[in-house]
Amino acid sequence: MRKSIEQILEIRSRNSRNLPFLTAFWRIADIRDLLQAWPESRSGPSPEALRQTPVGLVACMEAYFKGVIKDLVDSDSPFLECAAKLNVEIDLSKLVEVHKKTFTFGELVGYSLLINKRDDIDDFMTKMLGFKFMNKLRRVAWSSGVPGEHIISDPNKVFADVDEVFRLRHIVCHEFGNVDISIEDARRYVENVLAFLQAAQYLCTDIVLKDIQKTQPEQNQYFEHRFKDADKQLRKAVNSLESKLEAGTALKLRNLQKAWRAYRDTDTKLILSTFERKSSHPRVRAQRREELTKRRIQEIEDLERWLIPIVG
Repeated sequence: MRKSIEQILEIRSRNSRNLPFLTAFWRIADIRDLLQAWPESRSGPSPEALRQTPVGLVACMEAYFKGVIKDLVDSDSPFLECAAKLNVEIDLSKLVEVHKKTFTFGELVGYSLLINKRDDIDDFMTKMLGFKFMNKLRRVAWSSGVPGEHIISDPNKVFADVDEVFRLRHIVCHEFGNVDISIEDARRYVENVLAFLQAAQYLCTDIVLKDIQKTQPEQNQYFEHRFKDADKQLRKAVNSLESKLEAGTALKLRNLQKAWRAYRDTDTKLILSTFERKSSHPRVRAQRREELTKRRIQEIEDLERWLIPIVG
């Protein structure tokens, strides 16, 4: 059982403060760009490379929904109580670690879930949200509010492709089956999994924002506030570390932070370049900057453990 606890801690260290959707989107976008950029004049990627497409897509879906459920549970009521409906076996040794704040209850629940098919996602999310998840997903619209402008234009085809991706992933990973996947099918799988996750994210965002207005400007304001709060925490962490350093080392830290902020701006611009809908840019910009900023807070805490013994 100790191994299971260590696995949760390892997952936490690799994914500390990541936002599930942006992480999944960025990784799937890399696959999409590779497939779309392949010259028509050349033969396609190797059969094995194409066979790995479902493997990567399922990994992103699995990590995304586990991350969403983790965040929902950790946001407290009513989702904390909904977690009791999930089919998860939890032993006392893990609860002791939660009590000691080694990791959160949401992490314990989310990372304990087994997701092997779309029905598993439907079951978990339905129990967490209190409504039939897949039925709701069919009707999720872009925030523009234009009637009929649904994120998933053809739910039956998208759901069928998501099911097929799970099936192919099982064959490739557990049977070593030599399934043939064309580059056209691989491209379609990528686009439909992206639409599936985008609809899920919009739906979950509406749940998180249920207590505020859902117009695009007000959502932008909400996420901008989250970023500014994280940035304030980062400045506090940096100032605390500076106060413990000698003047020369503190100056180097300030220069390092200046370079990091430039990196954060460049990184955010790169991600925005992949979003065609300009109306979503303020929200995406704030979410990505919040993600990077929270990750930087952890890095500053790690840096302190290196610097203080050296200068002390």
